[in-house]
Amino acid sequence: MSQRRQKTTSYDEIDAKQRQIEEHTNAKLANAIKTVTLNKQRAETLHQQWRSHLLSVSYMVTLVSIHQARSLFDDWDVAAYRCEIVNVVLCVLTALFLYDLVKRASCSNILANYWYGIVSFTVILDLSLFFQMRSVDDGRERAFPAGVILYLIVSGACAFMNYGMKGIDGNLKLVRDLKLRLDETREQAKEVRLRKKKEDEAKEK
Repeated sequence: MSQRRQKTTSYDEIDAKQRQIEEHTNAKLANAIKTVTLNKQRAETLHQQWRSHLLSVSYMVTLVSIHQARSLFDDWDVAAYRCEIVNVVLCVLTALFLYDLVKRASCSNILANYWYGIVSFTVILDLSLFFQMRSVDDGRERAFPAGVILYLIVSGACAFMNYGMKGIDGNLKLVRDLKLRLDETREQAKEVRLRKKKEDEAKEK
């Protein structure tokens, strides 16, 4: 009888210690999930501010591209200023792309946005026209398209934001998967202890 009590007490002590460990681990994991989630919210807020700033910059670059095409409004020679026309279109499309991003509360895989695909195609067209028509009819060098520079800046910023958000999402998934595996391991350990306890009780009868 004394031996049976001793075993029961031993099991109770193990359960009590296990509960303490579980409570401590759960608190640590909950704190880790809270921290990573908070970091994600802060990053999304920061990225939203960046997108808004880039949208403002796109408005200014659009004005610059219109200024580059100012000669077009003097003689309306559309054929001679195709590069400048496409450059203005490029800036407008980039602004529309950024406006679409600003409207979204959260953006994942920004570079897969359909507006970005249209902008990328327009960049290729703009560059091909620029290299075909390096100089204007009067011999002056054509200014490099401001819209292409804007595109490169926006693409770099979006790629950086994508990389940062993927890292945060990966950390959050890692912590949640760890919690899930620990919960599964605890349940298995409880089943083993319970089975062992029943086996010991059956032997003593």
